[in-house]
Amino acid sequence: MKAYEQAAAKFAEIQKLQAVSTQLFWDSKTMMPVSASSGRGEQMGALTQVVHEKSTDKELTDLINDAEQEHNELDDWQRANVREMKRLNVHAHAVAGDTAVAFAKARNDAGVAWVNAKANNDFNSFQPHLEKVFGLQIEIAQAKAETLGLGVYDALLDEHDPGSSTAEIDRLFGELEAFLPDFVREVSQRQTEPVPLSTVDTGLQDSFIRTVIQRIGWPEDGRLDHTEHPFAMAGSPGDPRITTHYDADNVMFTMMAAFHECGHGMYELNLPKNDYAYQPVGLYRGGSTHESQSLGVEMMACRSEEFLGWLFPRLRDAFSVSGDAWTDENLMAHYRRLQPSFIRIKADEVTYPLHVILRYNLEQRILNGDLAIADIPDAWDNEIERLLGIRPPSLSEGCLQDVHWSMGLIGYFPTYLLGALKAAQFFDAAKRSKDELLPALAEGEFAPWMDWLKDNVHQHASFYSAGELVERATGSQLATTALIAHFEERYGEAIL
Repeated sequence: MKAYEQAAAKFAEIQKLQAVSTQLFWDSKTMMPVSASSGRGEQMGALTQVVHEKSTDKELTDLINDAEQEHNELDDWQRANVREMKRLNVHAHAVAGDTAVAFAKARNDAGVAWVNAKANNDFNSFQPHLEKVFGLQIEIAQAKAETLGLGVYDALLDEHDPGSSTAEIDRLFGELEAFLPDFVREVSQRQTEPVPLSTVDTGLQDSFIRTVIQRIGWPEDGRLDHTEHPFAMAGSPGDPRITTHYDADNVMFTMMAAFHECGHGMYELNLPKNDYAYQPVGLYRGGSTHESQSLGVEMMACRSEEFLGWLFPRLRDAFSVSGDAWTDENLMAHYRRLQPSFIRIKADEVTYPLHVILRYNLEQRILNGDLAIADIPDAWDNEIERLLGIRPPSLSEGCLQDVHWSMGLIGYFPTYLLGALKAAQFFDAAKRSKDELLPALAEGEFAPWMDWLKDNVHQHASFYSAGELVERATGSQLATTALIAHFEERYGEAIL
């Protein structure tokens, strides 16, 4: 086992450096002065160079190959760890060091430019940054595609969500696109507009949200911070960071964004903290599994009738609000309102998948060379009109709304919808397994749901493939069946 132990020690060092990079990114989006952005880009570039050098070191590659020969001396988790080491090593070798450093710097600069572009509805100032990020990402994707023997988009999927493929995505997304538009129109046509909610002080929102996420399982001293675009980051084991966007005029969004990110954070908190804490096998099992955890908390649990029945009276007390806008009936009408909208992260759960399909379609065209960066605004507007029947009144509500492309997260968007499919399948299996799950949510208790996730998802980290994880937890392969049934059950009779 000598080669395995040496390889594991090298990977632990790499993962610790990547944790430092993660914390620097979190700081840049929550607390860092804008004037420090250039220096932070240099820091991120330097760290990226060190990580890349260590990840592509010939000695590490040789140790991984030798560890494979120690197969009979290793236990099941160690063998799975070698498999994951090999995958990451192949990805690292596919990219030149200079390209990796340039990509890190470009993403940092693009992130700063995106904040300003969104605030000023100014795509032209953002375009050069986006062209640089996409140009480098395409270069990386092509190099990985050649190394892995995959298509360009499939190479990115293998990085963000190992096991996913464009063939599977095209099939699943096609089934949803065939179902959703007519379903959305049918439900939305028989709903009435709820009474608008009044503003709520963001300090009151923060206090209330913290009490709720602690019921989900978030530590009392866990980080929850404000940012432009909500996200969760996993740094050191036991120290994930979550954010939300506090909006006095949209308390529902602020709360649900926080619950969503809390789901991400709970996954990270419950990953192995033993010898595999800094090992590839101890990491999360791809983007779609991670998104299933956030959507499982936000969409499945926190939008359930049971939990909302518990939530409503308590938020009225916490916010000191009353009147027609804050009745149970009107609040439920807000949570059950299906209406095509411009902003993905503020979309209802039924129109949300169409936002993901939009981005997937555009990314495919950009990577295939069929769509120029300069033409994204028009292409975006045309695609959202095709899918949702609306056209954004501004770029900030259109192609500038998401931070992901500035971060170089190209090929990641499909994981949101794959995650929604997994979340529905997991929640359905958990309800069948635990009769007490829904009654517990009605009392504001998440233990049955979290316990099921710990047992069936969290503790396994990357031991199983994504497909194996789903099939072992639910008894079937990933499909659209559970999500469509969930929509029909929750909204089929929703006449509000």
